Amino acid sequence: MSIEYLNLIRKEGENLSRTINNELFCNYIGGKRDSDLHSIFEKYRDLFEKDLFFSINELNDSSFDYPEARNLILSFLSTSSINFKSSKTVDKLIRFELREKIISGNKKYSYRSILPSLINEEKKGIRDEIQSNKNLINQRIIKYKLELFDTIQETSQELEFKNYRELYSCVQNIDDLDLEKKANNFLSDSKYIFKELLKWFLQKKTGLPLGKSKIYDILHLLNSFELKGYFSKFNQNKLIDSFTNLDFDNIPDVDSQITSNKIFAPLTFPISPPTDIKISILPIGTISDYESLLYSFGKSFCFLFVDRDDTFETRYLRETGHTELFAQLIRGLVYEQKWLKKYINIDVKGDFAMFLNLRDLFNTRYCASMALYELSVFNSEDSVEIPSIYKEILENGLLCAIDEEDFVFDFNNPIKYLPVFNALTVLENFRNSMREKFDYEWWRNPESGNFFSETLKQGGRINMKVLDERNPFIDIHEDSLIKFYEQLFR
Repeated sequence: MSIEYLNLIRKEGENLSRTINNELFCNYIGGKRDSDLHSIFEKYRDLFEKDLFFSINELNDSSFDYPEARNLILSFLSTSSINFKSSKTVDKLIRFELREKIISGNKKYSYRSILPSLINEEKKGIRDEIQSNKNLINQRIIKYKLELFDTIQETSQELEFKNYRELYSCVQNIDDLDLEKKANNFLSDSKYIFKELLKWFLQKKTGLPLGKSKIYDILHLLNSFELKGYFSKFNQNKLIDSFTNLDFDNIPDVDSQITSNKIFAPLTFPISPPTDIKISILPIGTISDYESLLYSFGKSFCFLFVDRDDTFETRYLRETGHTELFAQLIRGLVYEQKWLKKYINIDVKGDFAMFLNLRDLFNTRYCASMALYELSVFNSEDSVEIPSIYKEILENGLLCAIDEEDFVFDFNNPIKYLPVFNALTVLENFRNSMREKFDYEWWRNPESGNFFSETLKQGGRINMKVLDERNPFIDIHEDSLIKFYEQLFR
């Protein structure tokens, strides 16, 4: 019976993953005017029976090709079950995103274009007006977001977990209490330098006091001025060429077209690994264009080297912390002075270097704050508290005003930022291990390309624990994250 179960999951799981990833890619690049995810999930409802989850959980280890496969499959089954049961609600939210527009001044904005518009808008008054109009829209969809939360928690309980936090921690094999402690400690330890630098640059560049700044004012600051000037000419092919040390049989298909209904987030879709990996980014003429593409490439590397004849779990499924580690490693190149000089011809020094480092610190504090928000929310029983939890945690972490109406859940990944922060806690150790093994400029050494391809061709067999066993980096310096920033700002 165990082989029967696994064969069902492998066959139907691959079909579902390919179909859903392709559907979401077309939708998120703005290529569709409607959403019907529920109809797709309905065709695979046999995968969402809770008895299938329990049966896989009870199988002997010998039933799996390798030890990591059990948790990969359990994570896939639980996430797919949640996605199926929430798909009608998500369809409503996506249709709303695609159709809703606001008018501010003489301009009309699609719902999905509001965030990039806020980032690029020079005038504080217009930014405030755009956000105010957005909040009116968000108030109309709060009920759908809370409905989504209830479905996530209820499905977790049907699978005999206390809540989604417990379910996620179990199938992803993470210590949620330890990460919660690390996130709180990092926010506390980095608060002074973050506050002083942010206050100084805000006053210098915008004249705004920190106490009266909204999060979109900070995002505007950190994506404009010097950064916009240096990074305005986005050259996608040049970035791709910077990975000549990697031996690609396939390269991802990158969609970087600018459309009004495109999601403003770097997205990677493993539609049929390793031959069909799609990336979506929305260029806005600043450093985020480079960061988004590098991040997406790092994530796509985790799928590009697998054998096309391997099993479903090996080709499609990954531990989230593992993919984030490689994504953050590659994303971090945009903050490496020698990489910037070689590939983008930028000299990083003085205030510009400090400004760039402040942007990176903001990103890390945002991820730590969002991780705490996710842990808190999915440990809660009362959905009514969620907007206030979001506001309180984000304001404490980012030291600026946050609107309750902006609280979020990611449909595909209800817990999205916890694995990002998990990866960031060990990123500097991992980066140093690459430097020691290959060179300080590890990205130039062909041997680092061999390391990537040899490691990542194992697909789902590799996770952070296995990677650490082969090349120890996780517990070398437990406080490496804060020490990394302390050295940057000396």
